Amino acid sequence: MTPVELALEKQRLQFQVAAQRDALARHVEGLKPLFDAADQITAGARWVKHHPEIVAGGVMLLAMVRSGVRRFLWRWGRRTFIAWRLWRDSDRLLARSRAAVPAAGHFIPPATTFL
Repeated sequence: MTPVELALEKQRLQFQVAAQRDALARHVEGLKPLFDAADQITAGARWVKHHPEIVAGGVMLLAMVRSGVRRFLWRWGRRTFIAWRLWRDSDRLLARSRAAVPAAGHFIPPATTFL
């Protein structure tokens, strides 16, 4: 191909990509409310991450005011603590099991006897 043909092919492909980009934008337009909701949830989670004391204070206030909430929080707090401990300990258990398994390519099969 000559340099002129290459330049024309490049330009044709750029026009094709621009048309595809426009078509994709039109198709995704219906999902915009879903994307906006996901953005709000992400922003809320980021706020909670940066202000855990406010969230904890609100939960404590609810627990003091209502006894049903207190029982609910105690039950779910215990479950969450157990799940967190399992998650934390699973890393140690997995690291230990990985250390016990020989590296790939260095496997020595157990000695077996055939009668």
